[in-house]
Amino acid sequence: MSSLLPAISFRPTVAEFSIESAFVPFRANRACRRRPDSSRRTALCCNRRRQARSSAHRFHYSFYRHQACYLRQPLRSGRTALAVVALILLVALLYVATGDVKRGLQLTVFIIPFIGIRLATLGSRFEKPAILIASLGIVLACADAGVRLFLRHVYTAEPMSTFVLEAVANTSTRETLEFAKTLWRELLLWGGLAVSVCALGIYLLLRCRAGEPLARRSLRISWRILLLLLTAAAILSFAKSSWRSHYPIWFWPHWQETISTLQSEWKNAKAERSRELSLARELITRTENAPQTLVLVVGESTTRNNWSLYGYARRTTPKLEAFARADRRLQVFPSAWSVDAATVGAFHSMFTFPLDERGIALREAGELRDGMDSGNLFAFFHAAGWRIHWISNQDDIAINARYAGWADKPVFLNRMSGRTSVSLDESVLAPFAEALQDPAPRKLIVLHLIGAHQHYALRYPASFAPDWGNDRVSEQLKNLERYPWVMIARDQYDAAMRYQDEVLSQLLTLTRENALLSGNPTDWLFLSDHGQETGDYINRAGHSPRTPAGFRIPLLFWSSDDAPRIPTRRPFRADGLSPLLLSLAGIHWSLENPAENFASKDYRWRRPAISAEDPELPPSEN
Repeated sequence: MSSLLPAISFRPTVAEFSIESAFVPFRANRACRRRPDSSRRTALCCNRRRQARSSAHRFHYSFYRHQACYLRQPLRSGRTALAVVALILLVALLYVATGDVKRGLQLTVFIIPFIGIRLATLGSRFEKPAILIASLGIVLACADAGVRLFLRHVYTAEPMSTFVLEAVANTSTRETLEFAKTLWRELLLWGGLAVSVCALGIYLLLRCRAGEPLARRSLRISWRILLLLLTAAAILSFAKSSWRSHYPIWFWPHWQETISTLQSEWKNAKAERSRELSLARELITRTENAPQTLVLVVGESTTRNNWSLYGYARRTTPKLEAFARADRRLQVFPSAWSVDAATVGAFHSMFTFPLDERGIALREAGELRDGMDSGNLFAFFHAAGWRIHWISNQDDIAINARYAGWADKPVFLNRMSGRTSVSLDESVLAPFAEALQDPAPRKLIVLHLIGAHQHYALRYPASFAPDWGNDRVSEQLKNLERYPWVMIARDQYDAAMRYQDEVLSQLLTLTRENALLSGNPTDWLFLSDHGQETGDYINRAGHSPRTPAGFRIPLLFWSSDDAPRIPTRRPFRADGLSPLLLSLAGIHWSLENPAENFASKDYRWRRPAISAEDPELPPSEN
């Protein structure tokens, strides 16, 4: 009897079982590894595997078989390695073709667990179910990529954008068929590409089989390192919720839920707007019917701390400074604050206002609320007969539904949701010029810019970025021991301010020229929803409800009226915007309070209850 194998000339009984026979697979495996010739090693292992199977110890062999050499071979197989690499690259290229390389690589990680399931079950009895599961993962990934490709190249949009959500929520079966009939070529192109990649991906999955091991040791090591890196990437990406939420298994159910929520909100929106409109009509006492144009520009994440117009060391607003020197009608207010450090809360404070004493008290205490006792600014303008234009370079379904829905002609320019969307603010210039030509005698034009919304490097053209060099600001940040990434963010943020200066100056010029040609009284107002922290007070960059930079905003006012209408040194809080705009528009209402009107001679400043301690905030006036 061989020292490696139990006797196989007869069928042993249970009583004849020995410890030696239980470890036949291990000994065979060890013997195989000592052989230099791979073909002989494979043949010997297979022979001894058959001998082990012929014994009475099949249970023990089945338990330990994953340690045998024939199951170690596929993980080192050249054919399997090439198939896995080719599959990952194929899906990655499909996603990257959407135009967003970072998001494409992120989504590619989704298929790694499915490939892992396929590799882990090679040669086992679970191989066929694993192929089915892995194929399903490839189908989901390719279908997801196909939809994103179609939307990106046909509409410059993504699935979770307001444009797509509203289109799907508001469509019918007949409209869907008409849509498919109109765009069948695009559907065939991008759908066919996704199906082709899917078919090739499944073929590559099937190519992952046992074969000759990699001959070179370096290749085997490289293969193992690759598997380790892929496993780590999959674990980390699935552990991070911001990544995981984009993967098809989670993304599309959430997308469908969002569609259902939107449809439900629309059912209630008509009743809510009817209530707000009835309330506005009930409260309006008098309107001035003279022709007038009122322009409101709302920035994003813009702090006055980084404007040279307010004394900042870097020249971030040269165009606005030149405009202010040439036209004294442009007023620059040095003391303005938002009452919320986030967009949704800031918009709520600016465009709704309490109508009872309790609501006013809550507002002054920093507790924003919306309810039956709140007025909607745009309902008042609509009730007064004004034509409302809304031009937005942001994609925010909540804001669009709550405020932009009042517009007679809303224009949404940005169809890419999230921080990674790329849509420059210069895109608002053309629709703004068109809105100015609207023959309506009284019109309100609202522009919602993307401003300096993170990520800052996406908010200006690459060729526009100035080289700040080692200037005073850089030295100051170094002295404060700010992180390198914070210093980079500051440079990018200041570049975004410089680009915003360009856009705002053009908006001002268009407004002034139109006022001159039409002869209609025109007011132009700019403010930001909230500020931004870029290393001034803490070692970070972004929204900051705990530092003054998160609330300090610029406030600009231009009027075709030659006489200044508002004292420049007055402090302003953004939740006073609605009373100000109603006053400028000549819309009077029964609960009007001159003390809340920034343009009134009876204006009284009330210190807002913000979450940051700001020494520049003046005390409340008696």
